Amino acid sequence: MATRSDTRRIRTAVLGHRDSEEPLALPQKAFDLDVFRHLHRGATFWCGVLLGGCGGQLMTKLYTDRVCHFAHYPDPDGALTVCSRAFRDVGSADHLYFKQAMTAWLGAQGRDGHFHFTRAKGTPVGSVVDLEVDSGLRLRVHINDQVPVRWDPTGQTETLLGPGVEVDFMTLALRRYVHRVQFYSDGPCRRMRIGTETLAKGIRWFSLDQCTMTPQGLMTPAVTELRRHRQITAAPPPQAPQNAPEAQRVAAGTPDPPGPAAGPGPVRVKLPTEVGRLLLRLASARRTEILAEVRELCAQGEHLLDHTEDAAVRDRLQAALEEPRHWRDQQDARRQQVFARLQEALDAGQPDEIRSLVAQATGLRRNGHRLSRQEQALLEEARRVQKPSSPLPGTAHVPLVHAGPSTAPVPHTTATQPPATTSAPKPTPTPRPVPVPVSRPTPAPRPAPVADRSPEELASVAQAVRGALLRAARRRRLTSWDTLQRQLGSALPSLSPGDQARVLTLADCATEDNQPPLSTLLAAGDPDAVPAYRASATSLGLTLPEDPDDLHDVLQADAAHLYRLWPSH
Repeated sequence: MATRSDTRRIRTAVLGHRDSEEPLALPQKAFDLDVFRHLHRGATFWCGVLLGGCGGQLMTKLYTDRVCHFAHYPDPDGALTVCSRAFRDVGSADHLYFKQAMTAWLGAQGRDGHFHFTRAKGTPVGSVVDLEVDSGLRLRVHINDQVPVRWDPTGQTETLLGPGVEVDFMTLALRRYVHRVQFYSDGPCRRMRIGTETLAKGIRWFSLDQCTMTPQGLMTPAVTELRRHRQITAAPPPQAPQNAPEAQRVAAGTPDPPGPAAGPGPVRVKLPTEVGRLLLRLASARRTEILAEVRELCAQGEHLLDHTEDAAVRDRLQAALEEPRHWRDQQDARRQQVFARLQEALDAGQPDEIRSLVAQATGLRRNGHRLSRQEQALLEEARRVQKPSSPLPGTAHVPLVHAGPSTAPVPHTTATQPPATTSAPKPTPTPRPVPVPVSRPTPAPRPAPVADRSPEELASVAQAVRGALLRAARRRRLTSWDTLQRQLGSALPSLSPGDQARVLTLADCATEDNQPPLSTLLAAGDPDAVPAYRASATSLGLTLPEDPDDLHDVLQADAAHLYRLWPSH
């Protein structure tokens, strides 16, 4: 009977025995592994039960030509150990790191905690960790998104979410804030920090030392600031207005204040649910400066104004729309100024100014600005006259499949149809000292790519890829070229690097300007897809950071945005 080969790298183990709760992450470099072995000389490492493992003993594998990792000992007869452990990366032990960090933190405060790891069927062990502090406080931590979040309506249990667990807009608005937990590697150690997410300021992260456990729950500096602000705003005004018209109070549906009150106080308007929800979303979009959402919500508010008969509700809605409208108009004026300067720079032939303004214009477009046809044409003209400073080999300035002749030919990958005679094209100068061969495939360290495919075939492939990316977004999953190949089969043939970029460009042509490209899910999940993604983004008029770490942050943020845009239901 054939056994399953243990081919996947194991990054985490537990120390001492199969039921241990002490996690370890193995260094990936040979030198660091030597130090690790010295520090843990005589210790044993196990595929722990609390990691979802088989409970077998592990050995360390040192390599100089690949990453180091744990591996199972073979059976006495030499057969490879069969292990059904599904998660083996460095994050697979985060629930144990959470217990380790919280135990030390509570111990420093003279407190004790009892932990329980959820073992829901079909989900990784420790997807949810329950912590009960000796004072009666309870925390529930969703390490990942495998178990649906159920908020405690009584407020007796505080919920913390891992970085991949989404929270919908209304929940965050009603709760005012949500705590998060994040783990990161610091050399051989795994660290943890606590975040507080709000609509106004997003997520702010703090070390455990900055947090406290109080009778009201887990307190971070952000929560302390929110509570202080709430106390200030909830305090009665020094002098309440005394001349509120009785008719206005009756129209607003405000009851008489019970008992001998100091005054009627400010007039409160009972808003319909639809209006109240819109104002809540509008305030959030304005604070986070999401132009596309502000524009859409202003339009919805103006529609409600036309269909609202209650004068008090109309006044409240009109007042709430005033500032967002003003900000929206300011943003439109800023865009018009950028394109006016771009037109002047084109007329004056100023390449440096053109380059700077093109970057500003593409940034405005990505941030939700709607370009008119004249502005789009002006931006395309500016791109045509630009000379790229450092194009990526084979992918720079990849236009759509039907684009016209390029002013900067690229060796071995062209974005246009090949000319009628391709046997002896004219050689083109390149930055490399090696002359460009006359045949289409050029020598490269990697195997020669498949020849560029026809526009019709690329359009069909792009349609299939877009469908697969939409399914990934709805399932809240990243993807890769290998995964797409398995899913699509013959619908996704082997593609050259240039064709990969063109397929992604075509797949995202239907994406709204104010939405991240669907191909973000591919670039975030497959490092090999990043060059094609960069080329596609350039063709779509998007700007990306050059620094890999900055790009990683952008991809993760855009992927999270796509999950919200394409819910599973």
